Amino acid sequence: MVVSRSRLVSLVIALLLLSSMALADSVVGTGTFQSGWTASNNGSTFFSNTSWDGANMNIGFCLAGGGNCNFAGSPNSALSVYSGSGFASPGAFYMTPGGGSSSALMLEVAGLANSNEFGWYLVGTDPTDAANRNQIFTGPQGAGTVTNFDPSGNYGLYILAGGTTLYTSTLFGGATDQHFALFQQADGTFWLGIEDLPLAGGDQDYNDMIVKMCPVPEPSSLLLMAIGGLALMVAIRCKMVANPQMTSR
Repeated sequence: MVVSRSRLVSLVIALLLLSSMALADSVVGTGTFQSGWTASNNGSTFFSNTSWDGANMNIGFCLAGGGNCNFAGSPNSALSVYSGSGFASPGAFYMTPGGGSSSALMLEVAGLANSNEFGWYLVGTDPTDAANRNQIFTGPQGAGTVTNFDPSGNYGLYILAGGTTLYTSTLFGGATDQHFALFQQADGTFWLGIEDLPLAGGDQDYNDMIVKMCPVPEPSSLLLMAIGGLALMVAIRCKMVANPQMTSR
């Protein structure tokens, strides 16, 4: 059997990507990840209402492009969104960590941007107690800020804005609807569009804060991935030497 070196290298890269995917966080809740929405369908999804910030400024336009909500690093794609039936609000959800995570603050367009606080709490604790909340971004930190965090167990997310704290769990804060619109890329990266006002008094555009969450492998996991890749490359090299029919095309 003739196997090109380029195909073997592609196989190594694919295996490493699969290893990194295994380290991505996962979502637990009442919704599912769904595709098929477009940025222009104002009002037909729970996260794409008309924005007070201007035309074509809701989270759908921010992520999918084509509107007035543009920022550096935008995926420019209608990523699958975690939602209920018919793109309804998904209710409560929480995250299960696959390893460490990195959060990047991509955009804030809210009037409360200089005082918003975003962070996480362990599921099973009471996040209404400030001692159980862990800050990721706070105060005047702006776009481009990056912070690593590594929860020791299942975790939820919160935003503290204008004296009101809202959570991914609707058990707390008196909210009955979800204030976090969660989108997912194929590589395990999550995007959060956050509504920082109670929905009854807000514009429901979910663009007040946009956060990108990426899996960050622990050093031990990185070492195992590197060793695995090296071992595979050595095995390939030995097989190529032993079998001249394997070409270097």
